[in-house]
Amino acid sequence: MRLAEASLLESRALAKQDRIEDARAAAERGIEAFERALASIDPRDPIRISALDPAWALYSDAARLHLVRGREDYAAAFALLERGRARTLIDLRRITPLSLAQVQERLKSDEALLLFDQSSSQLVTWWITSASVRTAAADASLEQVEALVTSHRRSVDRGERKNPASAALFDLAIRTWWPDLRKAGTVAVIPDGAWSRVAWPALWETSSAVELVAGAAFGVAPSGSVAVSGRWNQALPARRAIVVSAADAGGAVALPAARREAREISGVYPDGRLLQGDAATPANVLRELDAAEIVHVASHSVDVPGYPALSHLVLTGGETDGRLMVRDIAARHFPQTRLVVLAACSTAGRRTVRGEGTVGIAWGFLTAGTRHVIATLQDIEDAPAGALFTAVHRGIAAGRTPSAALHDTQQRLAASGASPRVWATVAMFGAL
Repeated sequence: MRLAEASLLESRALAKQDRIEDARAAAERGIEAFERALASIDPRDPIRISALDPAWALYSDAARLHLVRGREDYAAAFALLERGRARTLIDLRRITPLSLAQVQERLKSDEALLLFDQSSSQLVTWWITSASVRTAAADASLEQVEALVTSHRRSVDRGERKNPASAALFDLAIRTWWPDLRKAGTVAVIPDGAWSRVAWPALWETSSAVELVAGAAFGVAPSGSVAVSGRWNQALPARRAIVVSAADAGGAVALPAARREAREISGVYPDGRLLQGDAATPANVLRELDAAEIVHVASHSVDVPGYPALSHLVLTGGETDGRLMVRDIAARHFPQTRLVVLAACSTAGRRTVRGEGTVGIAWGFLTAGTRHVIATLQDIEDAPAGALFTAVHRGIAAGRTPSAALHDTQQRLAASGASPRVWATVAMFGAL
């Protein structure tokens, strides 16, 4: 990694001298050295999940060298950013990195990508549609963004709406694209750093007092290529579902609403099956995942930010054998599983990792090849969450895409005055 880090420093020094071509060449040498080092480590090895390695900044630095005013090359800049994201999915060949033109070709006219590139002192956002590509830069330090996101999430957790921090995040990230966003039907956010923890539907525009939940549907993807690959096929009705009910496993607090939720959801699909009690073991769940189209898990979960590969769902089987860990999920391949719904606390994870995005239980399923995952950003309340997830499944069974079904439900709850703790902290991850 020393060569990569040395190349990063060299590239930055050359850029300060306005030697842009030389700076680009130095950054590319660093990226090549870095990728050779990555290739020497098994993609599933937890050692690759490191947020501390400064060499990851090479991709962002190199991309910005292609956005110098008057010398913009959006295609080259986008390609560099894509190389530095969703690396495990790329290296396991679960996803093929797409060019900017290929991404635009796959976007529908009412869809957009909102891509974030956060450096130590500046935020660059990209607005990508089938017809155009634009970027905007704003002064925003890592510390400033971290503080705003923390305040925003605390306000959501307290059930507050239209918090000042949520408005400030809107101004930084959305304000420039607000006229375009109001015309969009679906937006896939490609976050970076602390932006991965934003509850997007709860952001709001101060002059109109409009919350984002009132407009487009928001999804989150680790890269642009992931967002537009494996799109939900509405012509193929969802039929076979496995519903895992382990809400009382492991001696944890009982979740009666989650039990009811599981029973109801298993009856929503023509071929729905309930896996509960002694049958809801990690081994049985993994076996069922090999063939299931839709998977819903109602259980407790444990997020381990310091070592996210150990984050796990709490299933049947005792304190040790009942844990379905991220590392075990990511080691499998579930190409037949169209959607996984993780109705447990903080299943999106709290650890943000350079080169991967947020690493938690949802990341495990995406890494295993599932294209769509609905997960939670924080702890959820039993009864309100159960009603939300049941409504989402009914929408999917009726022919809505998972993203649209979730958004419909969020809008209804927000309009009814429900707490954002219920509707703003459940998110769609993966493809559009």
